[in-house]
Order: sequence, then C-alpha cells, then structure tokens
Amino acid sequence: MASTLTGSSMQSFFIALAKNEQGWQPSLVADAESRLATELGHDITHRKVVVSRDRRIALFAFTNEPALGLYEEASGKVAVISGYSSRASELLTAEPSRDLQPLLNQLPGRFSGAVFDPAENLVAVANSTVRVDSIFYGRNSDYSIVGTRASTIASFLSGRADLDVQALLSFISTGFFGCNDTAFQGVTCLPAATTWFVSDGAERRIRRPLAQHARDHGYGAAELAETFVTAIGEMSDAGGPIALGLTGGKDSRLIAAAAARAGLTLDCYTQWSGEWCSSDVYVAELVAKELGVPHRLERAASPGGESTSEIDYLNLTAKTLRATDGALWGFDSEDLATSFSGEGRVRGLGGEVLRGGYGEKHKELTR
Repeated sequence: MASTLTGSSMQSFFIALAKNEQGWQPSLVADAESRLATELGHDITHRKVVVSRDRRIALFAFTNEPALGLYEEASGKVAVISGYSSRASELLTAEPSRDLQPLLNQLPGRFSGAVFDPAENLVAVANSTVRVDSIFYGRNSDYSIVGTRASTIASFLSGRADLDVQALLSFISTGFFGCNDTAFQGVTCLPAATTWFVSDGAERRIRRPLAQHARDHGYGAAELAETFVTAIGEMSDAGGPIALGLTGGKDSRLIAAAAARAGLTLDCYTQWSGEWCSSDVYVAELVAKELGVPHRLERAASPGGESTSEIDYLNLTAKTLRATDGALWGFDSEDLATSFSGEGRVRGLGGEVLRGGYGEKHKELTR
C-alpha cells in the first residue's frame, strides 16, 4: 500500500517501448527523463535510467524518499516494484519472458512489479491481482509506455494530461474507478492479473482469470487477511504511533483491525463537522473502544476554508486526481506535498485491497 505510508512519499517507475528504428537515443532518454520528473511534481532525490541493448526499451525510476527502494539490480537484470512490504530484489529470480503473477503472489502485499533484462531486450510488467498500486498503459505512434502514474503517462504521450470527462463520472460519484478507465484520455489501467511483455521490440499481454488464479493459489478469506496484516505491519518502520483517520466506513475499520492485529501503536482520529449525531463519530468511537486504542476528534473544515459556494470544484477535482494518481481511491483532503516525510499516516485507503479485485467479483473469497 505504497500510497498509505505517508501522504508525501513517492516512488514511481515507467517503462517505455520506442517504436521507431532509432530507438532511445541519448538525447531522447535525457529529454524523457526530464519530462517525467517534471510531471511527477515532487522534489526528486534519486532517479535511475536503464536502456536495453537494442535501445528499444527504457526504464525510468524516481523517488523523493531517502533511498530508491523500489529498484534493485543483480546479474544483469533489473527489478522494480510498486509497494513497500515487498522488496524489488525478490523479483530478480524471475525470467522476463514468463508470467510474473505466480512470483508476485508469493510476496506480501500483492503489489505490481517488473523484471527487465536489458542485455536480452526483454521486459515483463505485471499488474497486481487486486490493482492496488496499479500499472497504467498508454501509447501513441512513437511509444508504448507503462508505469505507476496515469497523469504522467498522459502528459508524456500528448504533452498534457487531458481529462476524460465520461470516465470521471465513476470517480466523482464513488471516489474510485471501478473498471480499467482512468481520468486521463488515452491511458487505461492494465486489467487485474495481467502481464505486459516486450521482446525484441514487440509487445503482447497475457491475463490470468481471477477465479482460476484464486483456485491455483488456494486463496480464501483467511489467506487474504494474513496478507493484509503482513502488508500493513511494515508500517512499524515509521518509528512512532501511526495516525489513523478512522470513520464509520468498512475500509478504515478494516485498516484499524489489521493494524491492531499487527501490533502497531495507533493514534486514531475522526474528522468531525460539529454534529454529535454523526454516524462516523459514533461508529469510530465504538471501533476504537473495541480495539482498545485511543481516539480523538478533529474539527473538519471545507477545502481551503471557503464556504461551499466559493469552492472551485474543477480545480479541486484536478488536484485530487493528481494527488491520488496511482491508486483506486480519491479524497480531496489528500495533500500533494513535494517533500518526503517519514511520519506514519494512514486512512481507509488500503481497505480497497478487497474492493479493488476479489471483493467485487469473488465475494465467496472475502466472506
């Protein structure tokens, strides 16, 4: 759950196939690296670029954190991963000519990742089974590109991130996308359990049916719960209490239960409008009491302190999309910060591990 560790952390990677015969010449690589870094909108502290021997494939990795934790290389291969509870080095045993899903699903967290062999001109990029920390895809006449930020891909391909108004409808009504759409024209999310391959300049995809995938790996409610607790338990590295935004919704309740089971020290708070009849306040207090964790109220304010009639909803929506790009959720209170902070903060975002995949289509697995 990369997006839930800190509000201002960022680790992103992109892999692009050049369709022209000249491929990724040095000047094009430098230009693309600069454009991608600019579009990410963070203070980049570390970056890495790797180009294949035939110069058709280029990998770009960026972070604003103290280390480039999503990137590992050994024995001529490179691995990148989208989440925190697993390490990219655990993917280095994979062969980029094969489906990465079996290996990814042995790792805690169910994240997305890629393995790149630049000497053999091979890369495999796999989206997670639950599409949390998703892989996005776009293409034009010059490039096909996958990566962890939809808006950045859109800007790379067309020079700007044009919004897809029709696709925005589900985002506005529910706060997350329930299909493979994104808010940006020309960019889609790779379907769940899909691997994108490039070999000698040609791209292809394979997808594992989720029901078969679950049967093959023996997934049930207990296995998913264990995975979830293991993933959130990695937040113990924050070195202090974890601030948890607790509401009456099922997602934050799930986060609270998993964090308590993982032994994390929680500091729970609920944003409060001043109405004591708030169901969020009532349910959050019950949950905190049941878990034996402290709970407090924070007075909620409208975005920017404006009255409702003064809010610029178009700019607010654009900011929300940018701040939450790379996930299935969106909240207007998320801050698009540019500097890294090691403070542990989490809300109900990770609860959509279940809603993002198995929870929607295979309810028997999440009873």
